[in-house]
Amino acid sequence: MPMPFRNPSFLFLIILFITLYFGLRVKDFDFINHVKPLSSGVGIEILKNGIAYSGPIEGFKDDLCGKLTIEIALRPLKEAYKGHFQTILLLHDGNDKTQLIVGQWKRWIIVMNGDDYSHSLKRPRVNLKIPKKISAGMLTIVSNRDGTKVFYNGRLISKNKRLHLKVPIFRPPFLVFGNNCYGSSPWNGRIYGFALFKRALSEKEILSHYKVWKKDHSFKNIKVENPFIIYTFDKIKDGSFNDLGLCGCLLKVPHTFKIIFKKIDLMNGIYKWNILDGLINFFGFIPLGFMSIFVFAKRTVFSILRAFLFALFLCFGTSLFIEIIQMWIPSRCADLRDIILNTCGGIMGMSVFLILIKKSPVLFERVFSLKLDLEK
Repeated sequence: MPMPFRNPSFLFLIILFITLYFGLRVKDFDFINHVKPLSSGVGIEILKNGIAYSGPIEGFKDDLCGKLTIEIALRPLKEAYKGHFQTILLLHDGNDKTQLIVGQWKRWIIVMNGDDYSHSLKRPRVNLKIPKKISAGMLTIVSNRDGTKVFYNGRLISKNKRLHLKVPIFRPPFLVFGNNCYGSSPWNGRIYGFALFKRALSEKEILSHYKVWKKDHSFKNIKVENPFIIYTFDKIKDGSFNDLGLCGCLLKVPHTFKIIFKKIDLMNGIYKWNILDGLINFFGFIPLGFMSIFVFAKRTVFSILRAFLFALFLCFGTSLFIEIIQMWIPSRCADLRDIILNTCGGIMGMSVFLILIKKSPVLFERVFSLKLDLEK
């Protein structure tokens, strides 16, 4: 009986286990939803991979007449100044290309529709540079037929006449704070209040709201006329905050982290993909490809071509399985590029096996009792 280390099936199972372990490991994610009310009782603090979200919001399908206002009082924490795009809030109906998103990249607040996170497509957006001194501030976004304006603490800071913000309405959208719908774009900070209006507020109203909020960092005393959504974050009941606006949609803060939508990223992800990721995905599957064809080739019922095809299918299937499971793991991001590179790495491993057995057939025959006819 061959020793375990000389048994290709035994070695194959070890390599398969290692591949699955590193493909599915959680990377220090504890699945606790790190969103908590502030000790002051007015606002929420979002840490690590926290998320707060509403259910599907009805009422956006009626004509907005190209007018929309969003008010949010917030304070980014130091962790929010990292180099990748982070989601502060978004309205999402299941399609990234139509989402309305407010995010942060380093010291910039970015307001846009769609998924052009890196701005490589040069789609319209509005940018606001955050002051160096980290402090709480009130952000007001006003969009109408004249474009989109961004106010900070009651003052106009930035505008773009080409950007006309639209609420996605293919399906009733979710309102999400502190992360995207896939749990892969966490933002860390504090939110003291949020309001959405189906009209464009005047500059006088914007300044008035800021002055009232500045007194106690609360939306409770702001007098507003018919807000569609408003969260004051002063009372939490059964893990939810009440909406005091016309919509009446609860904002949920579950104990465990929630992924709203699942998807495999089609090479345009929110995170910057780098060469190191590619090399790890490619070289990590070379041992699996090598041992897969080894196991199949050792069986007399397999020709070398059939062994190659079965090994190729196994490498592809293993990669696809890992990426599908990653859609349910908030700290991981399923990506089509990983499947392609994993499969290519597997093919490289199979090719190495064929080259070695052609150059050194005696070694395989002595150690593993494997003798192949490569012409079959």
